[in-house]
Amino acid sequence: MQTLPNPHPQSILPIRRPLAYTLLLPASHTIPSLLFADDLTGALECGALFAARGASALVLTQIPTQPLPRLDALILDTESRHLTPELAQATLRAAAAFAQSRQPSLLYKKTDSTLRGNIAPELRPL
Repeated sequence: MQTLPNPHPQSILPIRRPLAYTLLLPASHTIPSLLFADDLTGALECGALFAARGASALVLTQIPTQPLPRLDALILDTESRHLTPELAQATLRAAAAFAQSRQPSLLYKKTDSTLRGNIAPELRPL
């Protein structure tokens, strides 16, 4: 396996795939699994679970505006845990609009195991 150059400087996890199978897709293509996490630790945990099973996963710290490589899972770190409830809800509203444009088969909102953060305000837009 070859580590490919990362076209997204805001990404955290490298994409590891054979070069022949990497394909950049238009910004509107469907992603099978789309996950939102309210902090980087949760986002990386989700990405690691997909990667451990051989799936291609990418963790981003912002909603992508450029074409993405073909992915099994895209995980967005919204950094919304310590925002005000209103701002956290607005952040997830933007993330939900992105999700609607990608129509994932799986949409998952990662929450803190000790229920810290803005759980209810973040779930409303989804």
